[in-house]
Amino acid sequence: MDTQRAGAEQRAADPAGLRDIAHPDLSSVFLHFVARNRPVGIGVPDEIRALSPVDRLESILTEGAISAFVTYSGGMPSVCMTEATWAGVSYLIEGRGYEPWALMFDRQEVYNAGGGPVWYARPDEYKVLKDDTRLRTWAVEFSDRSDWSHEREWRIPRPADHSGIAPSIPLSELGFCGVLVGDPAWDPRIYAHDPNLGIGNQPTHWDFLPLPALAGVPRYWWNSAESTAVRL
Repeated sequence: MDTQRAGAEQRAADPAGLRDIAHPDLSSVFLHFVARNRPVGIGVPDEIRALSPVDRLESILTEGAISAFVTYSGGMPSVCMTEATWAGVSYLIEGRGYEPWALMFDRQEVYNAGGGPVWYARPDEYKVLKDDTRLRTWAVEFSDRSDWSHEREWRIPRPADHSGIAPSIPLSELGFCGVLVGDPAWDPRIYAHDPNLGIGNQPTHWDFLPLPALAGVPRYWWNSAESTAVRL
């Protein structure tokens, strides 16, 4: 990925950063898929469940932030990502039913924001971890009946308030560096009018403008016919 080179340069200038990724099957750019062929996490509002993958992606980009929800593991609300390479992404899309609509983030920035890889725990350890809300956030059961290791998952947990809602995380705090889309013609726009209009004046001209969050951000189209990502 083009963003891997930029990430490596940034880490070289910051000796306190994570080590560069050298493993051929791990990536320094993470993907957060907005939809897959299974129910979304616990506590996700009905209005989000009802959205299409495209609408979910555009909603996040419009808000400029991403929401955290409790996963099937329980624990604290979290934002989930995969550290899979493009080969792994191909498997998730073509073999596991993930929709090719995702946001891309820098590994170092995800770590800086409190993120880390999940713990694929054997059943006996998983039961112990489930007794602690904070630890349960990171645990995924690994057994003959539960194997999610193909997801190469990272999580960014956030504490919930008294109503069970966690604060959204600004995309800028996670090193937002790209989007993966399922339609090469995708071009989201927002309504905007002349900012010089005085308060109380009705706008006389409306424009369709690109989403600010996408400024300077590369886009990749998932070419399903060839099972590969193409930079647009």
